[in-house]
Amino acid sequence: MTEPRKHHYISQCYLRNFTLNKNIYVLDGKLRKSFSTNTGNVCSLRDFNTIYENGERVQTLENAQSQFEDVAAKAISKVINGEEFSGSVRDTLLELMAMFHVRNPVQRNKYREIEEIGGGLGLLATDVDETYIRAELELSMIGVVKTSLSQRGWKVVKAAEGAGEFVTSEFPLSINFKDISSEDSSYIPPLNGINTRVFFPLTSNIGLLGVHGVDNCVVEAGMSEIAYFNRLTIARSDRIYIRDIDNCNIFLEGANPTPVNCLITNITHQ
Repeated sequence: MTEPRKHHYISQCYLRNFTLNKNIYVLDGKLRKSFSTNTGNVCSLRDFNTIYENGERVQTLENAQSQFEDVAAKAISKVINGEEFSGSVRDTLLELMAMFHVRNPVQRNKYREIEEIGGGLGLLATDVDETYIRAELELSMIGVVKTSLSQRGWKVVKAAEGAGEFVTSEFPLSINFKDISSEDSSYIPPLNGINTRVFFPLTSNIGLLGVHGVDNCVVEAGMSEIAYFNRLTIARSDRIYIRDIDNCNIFLEGANPTPVNCLITNITHQ
C-alpha cells in the first residue's frame, strides 16, 4: 500500500472547525487571490514529516502525528461541548498549539539557517541523516513551547451572538503585549514574556487566550474584540482561513472592524 506523501503541518482535524459545507475559504495575501476548497488542499507539503533511514523513507513521525491528531480532535470536541479547559483536554490542546507553532515551514526555514552555520553548535552530524536532526530539534522545541504555554492561565473566549467569527492562519498561535499601546509590529515578544498574552483560535466561534496570573475561565467576546484577535492571527501569515466571509471582521489600524469580504475585495483587486 502506497503511503501518503502529502503531510499537513496544520492538522485537518483542526481546520475542519473553520469549514462551511465542508469547504474552507482561503485568502492569500501574497498571491492576491481567494478561493474556497477542502481542508485536504491547504496547509500541507510533500514529505513534510518524512524521515529517511538508510536512504529509505519512513513515516514514523507522520504516523505519530496522525495518532495525536485523533486525541486532539476529541479534545477540541470536548471544549466545543462545554467541557472545562483543564486536565487532559488542556494538556492535549497546549501540545497542539506548540506543534503548530514549531512544526511549520516558517520555523523550519529558520532552523535551516541555523543548521547552515551550526556545525560548531552540534546541530549537524555527518553520520546522521539531517531529517533526524531536524525532527529531534523540532520535538525538543515543542516541549519547550508547551512548558511555556502551561505557565499561563487560560480563558476560553466564546463569540457573542452576532459578533462574528474567528479566522485562522498557517501560523495561528499569536503573542502580543497585554497593553495594546505597547505594541510594536516589528517586535514579537517572547512566549515567556510576563506582560504578554497568547491567543489561539480553536474554532470559528471559540478562541483560547493565555495570560500569566489569571485563573481558567470562560468569557464572551464582542465584535471589536474578535476583530482584534483576528488581526493578531493573520499578522505573521500570508494566508487566512475563514469559515464564512459574510460573518467575519478584522480590526485594522486606525479603523473600525472591517468585514473580511471588503478586505478580500481590496486585496484581490490591487
